[in-house]
Amino acid sequence: MAARLQRKHQRAAPALPKKTDPRAHTVEDLRRTEDGLNHRPHKILGHRAPAGIYATELLTP
Repeated sequence: MAARLQRKHQRAAPALPKKTDPRAHTVEDLRRTEDGLNHRPHKILGHRAPAGIYATELLTP
């Protein structure tokens, strides 16, 4: 499991490298990074993206 989490974080690494000060980026840059990560499918979620699950399962009555 640790290896899987490490691979997941390595894929996210180009988005915001370690020791990066978020204040050095614009809000637009950070939102673009956030959207990219939230719309990336995950195997553990049945190859669905977290944003899609949130929209369909949590926001619909």
